[in-house]
Amino acid sequence: PTGDALVLVTDDSTLADGGLSSLEPVVLRDARGAVVSTYRLWTDPEAAPNPATRDDALVRDDVAAPDTPEHWQFAAPTPGAE
Repeated sequence: PTGDALVLVTDDSTLADGGLSSLEPVVLRDARGAVVSTYRLWTDPEAAPNPATRDDALVRDDVAAPDTPEHWQFAAPTPGAE
């Protein structure tokens, strides 16, 4: 039992082995297994914007927008934002 915790499950050993690369897709699912959100689940995983080319944060312009390249934008990081 995990309560309200976020459980991370991978389908291979690359996350624990070498880390998650900036171009690998991420899929978030709820407790029932339904997809809640995705990141870089694109036809061309190397399509721009490519986070490996800049140090800025990559953010979706609207949380409800589809996970397509045109909805991701670079933005200045906001560590500790209130």
